[in-house]
Formats: sequence, C-alpha cells, structure tokens
Amino acid sequence: TPDDPVPTEEMDIAVIKVNDQTVTMREVNVYLYQLRDFYTSQYGESPWNRDMEDGTKLHEYAKVQLHEGLVRTEIINSKAGDYGVSLTDEEKQQCADEAKTYINDLGAAICQDFALTEEGVRIMKEKQALSTKVYNAALDKLAETAEDTSDEALARAFEEMYEGWKGEYTITDDPIWNNIV
Repeated sequence: TPDDPVPTEEMDIAVIKVNDQTVTMREVNVYLYQLRDFYTSQYGESPWNRDMEDGTKLHEYAKVQLHEGLVRTEIINSKAGDYGVSLTDEEKQQCADEAKTYINDLGAAICQDFALTEEGVRIMKEKQALSTKVYNAALDKLAETAEDTSDEALARAFEEMYEGWKGEYTITDDPIWNNIV
C-alpha cells in the first residue's frame, strides 16, 4: 500500500524461521517498538547501554529475550493441531479490531517512524492469542495425568515439555536479525 513507509519486500523478510514458520520484519517491528516503549518508560530516553546485573548491556539482554519469546510463540503455536486448538473467527476479528485501535492510537507519525503496520499488530495479536489457547489446552491435558495439579507444578511440567519440543525445531535467523540494535 502507498501508506507503507517501508517496501513490502523488506517487511516480508523472514527474520526468524522456526522450521517452516516465519516471523517477519512486519511483526518484529511491533515488538521492537513495544520494547523501546517499555524500557524508555523504565530508564529514560536512551536505556540501551545500561549494564544488567550479569554485565551484559540492556540492548543485548532485550534482544535475547525477544528472540526467545518469538521462537517460543512459534513453537507453541505449531502444536495447536496436537491440542485441537485454533482461533475462532470472532477471536480473529477481535485481534483485527485491537490492531486497528492500537495503530490509530499511536498515530501516523509514530507508525511511519517505526515501520508499524496494522497487519503486523494483527499478526502479533493472533499469534499471542493462539499461543495462550495452546498453553491452556496443554495445561489441561497435563492436569489429566499429573499427581500435583497446582498451577506451579503444571507450569513446571509445561516448561519441561516445551524444552523437549525445542529439540524438534531448526531455528534460523536472517542476517538482518544481527543488525537489529
């Protein structure tokens, strides 16, 4: 569309691939903006060179956390079929409505500066919503056979299962990922 500040080809770059699933620049931009928003609200306008407790810089820490979160969402969502979970048309519409509101609230200038699109926000919201549904379905399934069905025990059991799932996936980063600071 003419409103897109960044060429579509660039927005469609698969920044991270998890097997055959992709996270595009269109999605990554939304997360980058939200991270920037979060950290500047915590630490002021230039938070990125702040030292973390382990000696890494905030920008390195944030990037690793973002990568892990994006990969995790893709892996969890790839299990949706195993749990018979999907988004309803109503849920997809809700994600689309939230995306429209989010973009409208930010305004054209910010969206242009940070290459944010309604589609990017919608995709992000759909993936997050599906991930939550898969997670809850997985917890329900784990609870059927678990001796300890406390929230903590089920969450731990899920994390163990997730660690096992990770081994089934090949994760590939486009060189563009390395250039994100």
